[in-house]
Amino acid sequence: MASRYLEDVLAEPLRLQELLTRLTRAPLAETVAQGAEQLRAAACPWIAGMGSSYHGGLALQALCDAAGRPARNGDAGELLHFAPLPPRGTLLLLSRSGRSVEVVELLQKARAAQSTTIAVTNDPDSPLARGAGTSVLLGAPFDFNVSVLMYSGVALAGALLVAQSLQRWRPEWAAELQRALQDAQRRLPAWQAAIASSSFVAAESTTLLLARGAGLAAANEARQLWEEAAKHPATALSTAAFRHGPNEVVAPGCRVVLWLATTERLREFDLALAADLRRAGAKVALVGRDLPSGVADLALELPATPPGFAFLVELMPVRLLAEAVARARRIDCDTFRYCPFVVASEAGLGDGHGAGGGGSSGGGSAPA
Repeated sequence: MASRYLEDVLAEPLRLQELLTRLTRAPLAETVAQGAEQLRAAACPWIAGMGSSYHGGLALQALCDAAGRPARNGDAGELLHFAPLPPRGTLLLLSRSGRSVEVVELLQKARAAQSTTIAVTNDPDSPLARGAGTSVLLGAPFDFNVSVLMYSGVALAGALLVAQSLQRWRPEWAAELQRALQDAQRRLPAWQAAIASSSFVAAESTTLLLARGAGLAAANEARQLWEEAAKHPATALSTAAFRHGPNEVVAPGCRVVLWLATTERLREFDLALAADLRRAGAKVALVGRDLPSGVADLALELPATPPGFAFLVELMPVRLLAEAVARARRIDCDTFRYCPFVVASEAGLGDGHGAGGGGSSGGGSAPA
């Protein structure tokens, strides 16, 4: 029987199409434009979230980096406790539930600093949605447990805010993104078949997730998928950082997912790394566009997207890969053993919530 997580993964492209339509049409488009104007006026905006939302913020940071715009993406808990906020700054807060304890307390800290606060969240009744100066409300169905649509949906809304603030958003990109999501929907069976027929999935194996630039959003979120859904440790690193010592863990049977860089020079570096990894006995999955044949144990070809928006699709086949690993390990990826649905306390390991999830195909309780 299919897991609820797998059901959410297979439904993601269609649900993202629906969300993209809402975000680019009135009245939600006006709220996005308002938040974009506030970001544009900021000297150095801060982006903050926890877990999946923090990982999505890495894609937003990459948009700013590509435009030469100073910005900082931070773990909300770290910013809360260790970073005095500059007076009258601007903070973009990302949270699918709007109730995570660190995000709610950081909002209060930002308001005390008289900061401009912009929220992206899915729960209109949450403290974040009600307390932020501007709130972009997704209005999307919550995932059952593991963040799927909520990761990509929050990142999509945040990216629209950031791209418009940078004056790098083109209206015709909405249609291009719709086509990319339709393409992703068509590719789901092929991705599943490729994963099922490959030698990449093993019940127990060291897992390394490597990427560059905006791809680090997918790599870090994939690490969370391995640990959250498959209950198996994994490491996410920039491809360059991996080569400065962590490459010593490579051994026969090691499993590596490598998001292939888009620029020609970096692609050459990454393909050379993939070849060396395979010679060392590692199993390599390549994720990207225009993948050459015969260079990986598993090739996961992605749809084309506008510049800076590959994050919307580049995790989709790897979500399927994480689900296959969970099945190989005989793990119930729908059940959290420790993590509560909303992390409302900063103390302890967490009390879990048994087999129940917080969402259904039509919505449900707000997750963290």
